[in-house]
Amino acid sequence: MVDKVSLKDRAIYIICIVFLTLDLTSSNVIWASEIGYYIQIVARIIACIGFAIIVILDLVDSSRKLKNRENLYSKKQIFKIVSSVLIDFIILIIFVMTTYKRAVSK
Repeated sequence: MVDKVSLKDRAIYIICIVFLTLDLTSSNVIWASEIGYYIQIVARIIACIGFAIIVILDLVDSSRKLKNRENLYSKKQIFKIVSSVLIDFIILIIFVMTTYKRAVSK
């Protein structure tokens, strides 16, 4: 049985693919020009903004789930909710740091 992949996870996968593609092709001739450099920086910034929006929406959704008194969550479920938001936040920080490093390194 195949589980459906949520829209949030698909967006995260696409953003990760964008970052990996930009990192793997950063030494390519296309990015060696000044225009290519700026295109790469703009693509990274757009991906960071998109990922930040996903993290914020996930944080709001998790907060809403935990505040809902009708659903009683076990410690394992609470840990899963908190850890997923924390992992997304750590990835966002890494993306922002790599974008900043790439923008400053030129």
